Amino acid sequence: MHTGREVLMVNQTWMGKARLAQLVDKHGPAFFILEEHVFRKNLRDLRAAFECEYATPIIGYSLKTNYTPRICKLALEEGAKAEVVSEMEYDLALRAGFPPEKIIFNGPLKPKQALYRALSQGATVHIDSPHEIDLIEKYLSEKNAHPVECSVRCNFPISGQKNTRFGISTESSDIDDAFARLSRLHGCTPVGVHCHFSTSDRSLNSYAERVQKVIDIAQRVFSHDHPCRYIDIGGGFFGRMPQALLDQFPHKIPSYAEYAAVVGERMRAAFPCRDVTLVIEPGTMVVADTMKFICAVDNIKKVGAKHYVTVYGSVHNIKPSGRSRILPSMTVVHMGEEEPVDLHDADICGYTCIEDDILATDFSGAIAPGDLLIFDNVGAYSTMYKPPFIRAQPAILGWDGTQISLVKRQEHSSDIFATYVFDN
Repeated sequence: MHTGREVLMVNQTWMGKARLAQLVDKHGPAFFILEEHVFRKNLRDLRAAFECEYATPIIGYSLKTNYTPRICKLALEEGAKAEVVSEMEYDLALRAGFPPEKIIFNGPLKPKQALYRALSQGATVHIDSPHEIDLIEKYLSEKNAHPVECSVRCNFPISGQKNTRFGISTESSDIDDAFARLSRLHGCTPVGVHCHFSTSDRSLNSYAERVQKVIDIAQRVFSHDHPCRYIDIGGGFFGRMPQALLDQFPHKIPSYAEYAAVVGERMRAAFPCRDVTLVIEPGTMVVADTMKFICAVDNIKKVGAKHYVTVYGSVHNIKPSGRSRILPSMTVVHMGEEEPVDLHDADICGYTCIEDDILATDFSGAIAPGDLLIFDNVGAYSTMYKPPFIRAQPAILGWDGTQISLVKRQEHSSDIFATYVFDN
């Protein structure tokens, strides 16, 4: 019988198949591994890259990208703020330990009570529409209202990209009117300019363009008597990737240093005294490569001339957004339960009844039921987007470079159906 092999499991630390088998026995045939030390390193390296080019940035970790509480707490420990886009995420940030003054509240929909709470508690609020200015005006008219500081998200075209629906337009007088309205409100102080775009290529040129446009806006709407405190260029950056994933892209993926150089050059030119703070809101950039998804092979079958391998995972676990055809790289770990079969151009298929639930195509190699598949670079959106469709969420295990701990237990049907009413 095939005896299996050891596998390079987590960031240069070897973990044998016996340990993997124990994890499967305890947590089920599918689970995530969160490499906590990689997340810490990403935040530190990102901060250092921008420090070299301009000044120490404020990092607002994007909770929507992966709001696992352990990750939120790691971000807080590393000195980051929490960037949130909903009342749910605001509540989570507070529960994870972020004080309100270390929360950036973005997003196109801020319910009145949620906005009022953020304003009264001293969170940073980025205005997305004139409606939110109306709400701030009403808030400040109330008795015992606290003075507020806020910024405005700008909407402007980026070369080669379709227009975004978020923020206030800079192509008309709307942005100037927004800042003028805020400045006239007693108790309100505008302090910064914000933008966020997610372009398809996330290129250096797109960052050069957005940074310069935000700087131009800041220099127009602020003055010597009322200076700009910060420029917030949002996120949307590429992060680090294994070579197998890099090879799938048709263009070069910029590094932390390259992004920092493009942004820093324009910030230095505009603010030579470096007295305007730079804010960045990374999500995928710092969390994508911190998680791996591990799932077991259930069966192999042949339909006509084609082999299909069905596993205890789904494309919902590794690429739930479905925005591109680019898939994470995959490693097979032979566990020795059955003799491997040599396959050619097989598809690795998910457990759902969806025809295109394919985790990997054109697989060639040896594989057997009971073997484990390890998918890299699945830390962004995977555990957030995955629906309770056919199977519940798998466990998340944390690895700090030394030991494994439970981050999130495996969900059960009782968790999914807990909010439904069965007795009517």
